[in-house]
Parts: sequence; structure tokens; C-alpha cells
Amino acid sequence: MERYALLIGVSEYPDGLAPLPSATQDVAAMKRVLKDPKLGDFQNVECLINPNQAMLSQRIERWFRERQSDDLAVLFF
Repeated sequence: MERYALLIGVSEYPDGLAPLPSATQDVAAMKRVLKDPKLGDFQNVECLINPNQAMLSQRIERWFRERQSDDLAVLFF
């Protein structure tokens, strides 16, 4: 069993919505926890920061397709 994580942080939004600068900080913190051998021990952690909608949709779909039935997969948004 492999451990995979896809961490997504969106801090910038269009149409006058206020930015969320902590979103990218949360991704960085989650990555540290998951990669720590004493905590998450994930070898495969991918981060997406402020992707556009097309990139986000395509990457999530492809990321799940790449997983095997016995993998542990974490999607963090």
C-alpha cells in the first residue's frame, strides 16, 4: 500500500472575494505533517497552489485515476 496526498490551497479568488492567505500556509503545514516519518509517513505528497478551475479539475481526476485500490489517498482542500 502506498500513501498519496494531494493538497490544494486556493488563496486568491476572482470577483471581489477576499483573499485567504492562510490557505497556502495550511497546505505547507499539512505537507510537513504528512511527510514526517513519525506522523503521516507519506512519501508522495503533491501540492497545488492557486490552480485555475480547468487545471484543478483535470489534476484531481488524473490523480484519482493513478491510484490503486489498496492505496491510501488523501485529498485536502
